[in-house]
Amino acid sequence: GRHLRTVGREGGGPAEFRSMGSLAAAGDSLVVGDFNNRRVSVFAPDGSLVRAVSLDAAGSGSFPIPEGYFGDGSILVSSGSTFDSGSRNGVSRDSVRYLRLDAAGGTPRELGRFVGSEMFVQSAGGMVMSGPRAFGRSSEVAAVPDGFFFGSSDAREIGRYDLAGRLLRVVRWPGEPREVTPEDVERFKEMRRKDAASTRGGRFRQLMERSLAAMSFPETMPAHGEIRADRAGN
Repeated sequence: GRHLRTVGREGGGPAEFRSMGSLAAAGDSLVVGDFNNRRVSVFAPDGSLVRAVSLDAAGSGSFPIPEGYFGDGSILVSSGSTFDSGSRNGVSRDSVRYLRLDAAGGTPRELGRFVGSEMFVQSAGGMVMSGPRAFGRSSEVAAVPDGFFFGSSDAREIGRYDLAGRLLRVVRWPGEPREVTPEDVERFKEMRRKDAASTRGGRFRQLMERSLAAMSFPETMPAHGEIRADRAGN
């Protein structure tokens, strides 16, 4: 438990972060995805910055997110469209592109366009609240050295893809969807209220209550959650 080193600080310069959204080991390196700085930073075991890869190649009208790392050091990036949240209250579901960005940056290769996750948007009085729909259907992805897995939780199935985005096989499993009960809904609402009360001001809590009152809930739970894969491809 002895502290060894601290790496980075807040900011926009080298080895600085504004929004760390992912943290992963790639060989002996530490790879950090930074949403707001639109880049991926790679650190050596001693904490020194090896390189930074810009995510700007994913496109200016997008919100690129590093999702994983392939065996050659290239990066699996998701790129969803940006939109005017205030113009689309309620449940929204856009598509998402997956890109392969080489370790030195440069032009990414598109691996495919897939159905995105369900979002719920509520706006009022100049404030906008946007987040994943409660018990909604989500798009899940996991990189392995020679490709990736993708599944939309609409169905009990996960696809296995190669590094060019070609579908190799589909894994399916049996089961019946579980109902979303009133107790599930109430637990969700209480969780959101506690979070708002502990971290935000009064206007946000008012918007939260308005959002909870307007929110629609699916009849059944999603078919699966997050996909995890090891470096052996399991």
